[in-house]
Amino acid sequence: MYETAVMTSLLMTMKLQGLTSLCIRDLVKMSSNSVTSEDIIQMGKEIIQSLTWNRQIPTAARFAHALVQLLPESTPVQTKMSIYENAVYQIELSIQDELCSMQCASLVAWMSFENAMSDACIPPKTKASVRSTIARITGHIYDMSLRRRLQSCQQTSTPIVEDGDGDDVAVFALLQPTNIQPRELKNINIISQDDMMNKTMPKDIAVVKRVRKESNGIKAPTLRRTKRRRVL
Repeated sequence: MYETAVMTSLLMTMKLQGLTSLCIRDLVKMSSNSVTSEDIIQMGKEIIQSLTWNRQIPTAARFAHALVQLLPESTPVQTKMSIYENAVYQIELSIQDELCSMQCASLVAWMSFENAMSDACIPPKTKASVRSTIARITGHIYDMSLRRRLQSCQQTSTPIVEDGDGDDVAVFALLQPTNIQPRELKNINIISQDDMMNKTMPKDIAVVKRVRKESNGIKAPTLRRTKRRRVL
C-alpha cells in the first residue's frame, strides 16, 4: 500500500513538472512486479480525490498566456514572446512574496502583464484598450500597488552566493534565465474536477473561459518559455 502510494506520488509530481522520463511501466519494473499498473492508476485516482485537486489548475502563467493573445495582431510575435517571458518571470518571483502569493492568480498575471507591456513600450492606446477588456472579462479592479510590488520583486532579484564551503547553510538564489533550449507552451484546455461534476466552478476557471471566448478568432502566437535554474 505504502509502496504504491510513494511510487504514484513520484509519478504525479514528475508529470506536474512536465517531465516524461518516467512511466507506469518503469515503476512496475522497479517494484519487481509486486505492483501492477492498475494499482498505480487506482492509487492516483484516490490521491486526486482525497486532495480534491483540479486536473488542470489555472495558474497565473496560464492566465498570462491567455492575456498575451488579447494583444492586436499587428504586435510583432517577438514582442509578444518578450512580454510573456517578462510576465512569467514576475509571476515566479511573486511566489516568494507573501502579499503577492495571497492574490488571485488572474490578478497577479494581469499586473505582471501590465508591467511587461510597459517594458515592451506598447502604445498607450493599445494598453488602455487591452486593460479595459481584461477588467471587463475578469471582474478585477486595476491594482497599482500590486504592480509596484511586482516591480520591486523584479528589481531586487539578484543571485545569492554562499560564503565559505556551504557545509553549514544551504542558500537558494532566485530563479535566473539560462541559455537552455526553450520548449513550446502547449495550449491545454482547463477543465476542473468540479466542472466535470457540474458543480459551481471556481472564479479563476470561469475567468479563463471568458478570456478565451473574448480572444476567439485571434491567432495566438507561438510562445516559448525558457527554463530557469537555481543558482546556488
